[in-house]
Amino acid sequence: MKEIIWLTIVLCGLPLFAFGQTANNKVEREVLQVNEAFDATVVSRDAAAYGRIVADEFVFTDFKGAVFNKAQEIEKLKTRKIKFVSGKSDDVRVKIYGKTAIVTGRFKAEVIGKGKNYSFAERYTAVFVKRGGRWQLVAEQSTEIAEK
Repeated sequence: MKEIIWLTIVLCGLPLFAFGQTANNKVEREVLQVNEAFDATVVSRDAAAYGRIVADEFVFTDFKGAVFNKAQEIEKLKTRKIKFVSGKSDDVRVKIYGKTAIVTGRFKAEVIGKGKNYSFAERYTAVFVKRGGRWQLVAEQSTEIAEK
């Protein structure tokens, strides 16, 4: 009898668990899409798209500990001297906490600067918040991965 009660509890709870997983996976995919779009704006230097993804109160902390706001980052995007050949995130993980998402990943890029080709990689943690039906990047911190 105990086995039947236990089996009933498990079988009744399974659809609720599966629904929660599906809903969470959908939200994670939404955040991943925005994160990929953010990468694309950096590579293509699309300041308008960058401005839509990044919240007005955005704060970026680079690997040297310098802190920049949205306006400063857009200005850097427009005036930087390097040209991206490619750039993309991998090893990306998303954790959802209500209307907040924490994204960790690795960004790898190939660039041309001062007439030379070189590549770099960094680890980052990004914080997204859902507002007005869309995800916005509110904070990011990056750490350069040293070459071996």
